[in-house]
Amino acid sequence: MNEKVGLWFTSVFVLTGLVRTTEILNHLRVVLTGPDKAYLSTRAEFQCEALGASAPIIYRFVKDNRWLIDFQKNLKTNKPVRFYGKVTASSAGMYFCNVKTNGKTSNSNSIHLQVVIPVIGARLLTEPDPPILYEGVGFRLRCEVEKGSHLSYTWYHNRQKVSVASAMYNISENMLTVKRATEHHGGSYFCMACNQVGNITRLSNSNEEHVVIKTYLTTPQLSYSVYKENSSYHANMSCHVSQGSTPVTFRLLLNGQEAAVRVSDSLAVWFSVPVFLEMDMGTAQCLTETHDQQILSNSVDLEVVAVWGTVSIHVEYLYNQDSQVAAARLKCDVSRGTFPSYAWIRNYSLLITKSDHHSLIHGQILVLMDLSLQGPGYYHCLVRDSFNNNRSWMQSREVFVEAKGKAVVPIEIIAVGFCGFMLLVLLGVTCFIWTFDWQMHEREMSSFEELPMSAVYLGPESAEADPDSVEHHFMVNTVNFEQQSCL
Repeated sequence: MNEKVGLWFTSVFVLTGLVRTTEILNHLRVVLTGPDKAYLSTRAEFQCEALGASAPIIYRFVKDNRWLIDFQKNLKTNKPVRFYGKVTASSAGMYFCNVKTNGKTSNSNSIHLQVVIPVIGARLLTEPDPPILYEGVGFRLRCEVEKGSHLSYTWYHNRQKVSVASAMYNISENMLTVKRATEHHGGSYFCMACNQVGNITRLSNSNEEHVVIKTYLTTPQLSYSVYKENSSYHANMSCHVSQGSTPVTFRLLLNGQEAAVRVSDSLAVWFSVPVFLEMDMGTAQCLTETHDQQILSNSVDLEVVAVWGTVSIHVEYLYNQDSQVAAARLKCDVSRGTFPSYAWIRNYSLLITKSDHHSLIHGQILVLMDLSLQGPGYYHCLVRDSFNNNRSWMQSREVFVEAKGKAVVPIEIIAVGFCGFMLLVLLGVTCFIWTFDWQMHEREMSSFEELPMSAVYLGPESAEADPDSVEHHFMVNTVNFEQQSCL
């Protein structure tokens, strides 16, 4: 009985498997292949294949659930069918293939076709226009096209590609934004718009725009020197700013009144003003102007005094860590003179401006770098007006400079020694005062113990006592002792 039941179940499973296998073999599967993007006015081609179908077969090409009758065919062979046509603006939509054979109907997969308009006519627009602005102000660049769809954009700054992840810019679609401009944002910009279908790419470059980032002017500095022309003297007034964008208008003010004006693409200008020696001509200032700024310079006294009076020379020895003489610093001073010129003499020979063993600082200071190599010598300085080469030199006294010098104790050691000495003095004074107070205390206590008890009471009889009596002496000492104890 069990064997019959088992045989029956086996027969059922085999028959079921045969039925399912027959269904699989007779299953109709339709596959549609084709592009999902196509350029406008090009040709798009789709292919529909019915797997597991037998002739005759009816193919229908469907767009957005509407039958395209032009593509309806009745074929007697099971070969893939191609549908193609010119791409227009209305070609975009959802496509699938419908197959009918032997009373069976099946739909293929769907393909969403996008119509891509080739890009042309890219142009760059700026905000503000023209793109001229100062640091700290923002600007925007927008990339527009005459025609085009499915676009992507690439930005270039000074012919270098701008990274989307750059912290200097904010890029979104066809817009490049800078919130706070710096001088690094200045330069030329252009954009590139492109679209791509398969391996075909269409590009369009925009015009190039130059973004100007202006820098605010710093405070101008005014200085001057004097030169002689024939028998007249002139002040060469120099007005300059260390940073700022040009052009800049420079105005020279003499005693508050405008004396000269210059517009320059440079950050420095010069004015020539006649001057008279030994005459106070007041003050001079420089005013710098742009469209957004107006800054006044420092004030200088326009008074030229000739070199005259006494010429003196001062020597300062410089020491190394071992308290040995390392160098010497010589300074030349003159009693009066606005623009002195200096020269140095060593052992009656003129020193050049710079050598291996010495160097001049602004002419007035001579630093002798290695005294041991050049040996001792006699030095003196010469002074005269820098604007009058015909005038004779004024000479200082000679000084003798040598490498041998007394060792100098560093200031730190002197300070520590002085503090230690003062501490010892304070300790000694404190001990002396303490010893003195203690001795006084012992004397007063001993005087108190030796006096008779009757001396404590001063009755009427003692009111007229001799001031030198024992009782009077006792009272005075007692009062002094109590006052010292309170202290």
